[in-house]
Amino acid sequence: MRATVRDMRRAPARVAASVAAIALAIAAIGVFAVPVVAEESLREIAAGDRVAHVRLTTSPFADVGALRDVEGVESIEGRTSGTVVLRSGRQVAVVSGGTSSQIDRTRLVAGRMPTSPDEVVVSPGVASVGATIEVAGSPPLLVVGSGTSAGSATHDVVIAAPATARSLTGVAGWNEVVARLDDPSSARLDAAVDEIRSRLERQGVAVTTLPTTAPDGRHPIEDDLTQVSFMIGSLGVVAGLVALTLLASTANVVVTERTRDAAILRAMGGTQRAVRRELRRFAVLVGVVGTVVGIPLGIVVANVIARMVLEDFAGITPDPGVASPIVVASALFGIVGARVVSGRVARRVCRAPLASALRDKEATPFGTRWSDRVVADAPTGGLLSRIAIRSVARRRTRGLAVAAQVAGAVGAAVLVASLAASVTDFDAAELASYRWDTATTPADPIHPYPLDGPAQPGVEVGLLADGTVGDREVELIGVDPATEMVDRGVVAGTWLPAAAAASGPSSSTPHTPAVLAAKYAEQEGIAVGDDLTVDTAAGPVTFRVVGLHPIRSVALFVAADDLAAGLGTSGAGNVVWARGSAAPPPLDGVVARTTTPAGLVAEGVAARDAIVGIFGAIGAIVVVIAVLGATSTVAMNLYERRAELATLRATGARRRDVRTLVGVELGGLAALGWGVGVVAGVAGARAIMGSFEASAAVELGFTPAWSAVPATAVATAALAAVLAGGAARRAQRRPITVTLRAAA
Repeated sequence: MRATVRDMRRAPARVAASVAAIALAIAAIGVFAVPVVAEESLREIAAGDRVAHVRLTTSPFADVGALRDVEGVESIEGRTSGTVVLRSGRQVAVVSGGTSSQIDRTRLVAGRMPTSPDEVVVSPGVASVGATIEVAGSPPLLVVGSGTSAGSATHDVVIAAPATARSLTGVAGWNEVVARLDDPSSARLDAAVDEIRSRLERQGVAVTTLPTTAPDGRHPIEDDLTQVSFMIGSLGVVAGLVALTLLASTANVVVTERTRDAAILRAMGGTQRAVRRELRRFAVLVGVVGTVVGIPLGIVVANVIARMVLEDFAGITPDPGVASPIVVASALFGIVGARVVSGRVARRVCRAPLASALRDKEATPFGTRWSDRVVADAPTGGLLSRIAIRSVARRRTRGLAVAAQVAGAVGAAVLVASLAASVTDFDAAELASYRWDTATTPADPIHPYPLDGPAQPGVEVGLLADGTVGDREVELIGVDPATEMVDRGVVAGTWLPAAAAASGPSSSTPHTPAVLAAKYAEQEGIAVGDDLTVDTAAGPVTFRVVGLHPIRSVALFVAADDLAAGLGTSGAGNVVWARGSAAPPPLDGVVARTTTPAGLVAEGVAARDAIVGIFGAIGAIVVVIAVLGATSTVAMNLYERRAELATLRATGARRRDVRTLVGVELGGLAALGWGVGVVAGVAGARAIMGSFEASAAVELGFTPAWSAVPATAVATAALAAVLAGGAARRAQRRPITVTLRAAA
């Protein structure tokens, strides 16, 4: 081992470069840790904040006592919540809470919790501690603390005493129930939800939205991050493959550069086994050092990207975390990988003829394989082109490695760009089925708009609700059967019957007529005439599918009156659509939000930009590793060919001739890698989008980022030119006489 350490000191620059290469390869494995680190961070936050296992929003009620003895419930609380507008014009959510709350605890970043009715805590950014805020019709409130909880991290929130919350929101009582169970398994949570819902119904209390649950200590937003995590994992596979290629190239360089040292050991009587062991020991030691450097770097990569994910999509800043299984896998990857690759290369080095190895001359001649003879007979142009093509054929494994590394970089760039283009097009295509210009919805889960109100040209009141079929979320859209706000064209069956709104289910149609999204129907094997039972806030409702609609999302169109009756909100809606200059009349006391299709697309663009930023960071890691791998492989190629290049220089070749020679070799390999990378990137993005379609039953569509193709071509050509120029400069630095004398 002491001798191995001395050998490392002989070429510190080369060892440092090899360590850096392996460290970057190890760091790339850290991408796989992002979902794990994010999940662990979320679950730590959920446990620390005592996040509700069950959450229901309801119509106002007075007493939560009747819910306290539900089997398995550890603690249950009532909340008052609602949205108000500050005098500054800012919309904020008001939530009742205090120091006695045992569920959804507030994490303070400054100040303290309120102790009197005129004190509040606000989420960071709403106001500073010591300032006052004011809601119209209420006295000023003193901000005594700044903080948030896991249940409200993505909103601007004001946390107040129950009486203050009721005064600000106008809600007479509790309108939210939160509970924690001693055993938060999925089965126990479902049973508790059914019992709580049943007891509320017996009190005449309506559940206004689907209950949400957080089984097994999960954070409520984990399900929303599943698709992002899947994308990260997909790019992690690309990063892993590129890292594997880089590790192999680096280990190859480390061992091959000691070919002459190995030959001297063999000439002095060392056995092949002893020489191979010495070569492997050197490579493994470099791998160990690279792993020691790379694991902390990988942890940093995982935490930085996990933080980007949680801050962009959940408004949460997580504490640093370590994914132990990924750390162990990274260590095995670096050390065992170096051992395996170096063992293979060591066998090749020890098989080289001793005379050639001692002369520091490559032992593999051209023309020994049938493929060499095919290349030899092919018209290859001038002398430099012929040498370049024969060199690639002679070292085809190394050439394929360069092409693979270029393909990895190009593929990652095209994949990320195609995902971004596809998401952008989906945001616009999803709204193609709508004909409204504005949509006004209340900020809270209430139904303030009468469905049978006075007719107003260009205005229609509808109903939006969420439902589930098994584990699949379904959007319920209540419309007038004669609506002009939605495209009524269907791909199969018929649109909603005009009589549905007036009569509801009939003897001939035992269940409420509905029109289902065609992609979802195809995915689930649902046909026109089938019945579909949807779990809603009010319980299960069965619909008869009368038609299939081309809308991209998982949507179910129902006559608004029928849907309202099924949800227990007869005659009331929660959305007003308008066309042209028409506008819905304002309702006193209702905080609403009006948006346009362009506004919804802009929101989608913001989410897309966040996704692209995250995947761009991962793609940058992949590109850097791929470029470093290609550089390492080219350097190895030059090292093995130093006698050949010295001979060319001795016979009159200038630096530009060497640059042309290497450029021709790299140009062909880069073109091959670029072509494979473009195809692989498009195919990979298509596969990811297809997987989303299969898992979500949403017709996402796919848009290849053809605009990225010329950009990657220019970048690939530039890389080849830079590598060729660097190779020519490096070849010129070593004296010709020294190289030729060593090979003599």
